Amino acid sequence: MAIKINKHISKQIINYLLVALGTFLLTFGTVIFLTETELVAGGISGIAIIIQHFVNVQIYDYVVLALTVVFWLLGLILIGKDFAMKTLFSSVLYIGFTFLFTRLEFFNKLAIEFSGKTSETGQTVGNLILCSIFGGMFIGGG
Repeated sequence: MAIKINKHISKQIINYLLVALGTFLLTFGTVIFLTETELVAGGISGIAIIIQHFVNVQIYDYVVLALTVVFWLLGLILIGKDFAMKTLFSSVLYIGFTFLFTRLEFFNKLAIEFSGKTSETGQTVGNLILCSIFGGMFIGGG
């Protein structure tokens, strides 16, 4: 009996680690490659990119937080507790990774570097294409 419980626990741990890795890749691809270039992939991150564009202030992470909480609560009410508990882990990680990638200087510089933005020239078409390709690869991989 102890072996079955341990196998079950091991499988659950592996599942949660895979969810964490997928969430990391999804968030990295979105924040690093799409937010600075204002490329919209859809979903909560796309809505946040659009809102940030219009207010012209770094609020992407706060919009993601607010929308994730709202939609999670709607899911809890409309779909049920089972759905809500399964998505809570990924939602919390997504919010955490979003704040990490948008607020730490290293990731800000990385996103700006990939976007190709400079104070004199703006964006280049090549960087938009590369960011859409790499962003799509990370998001798809996640």
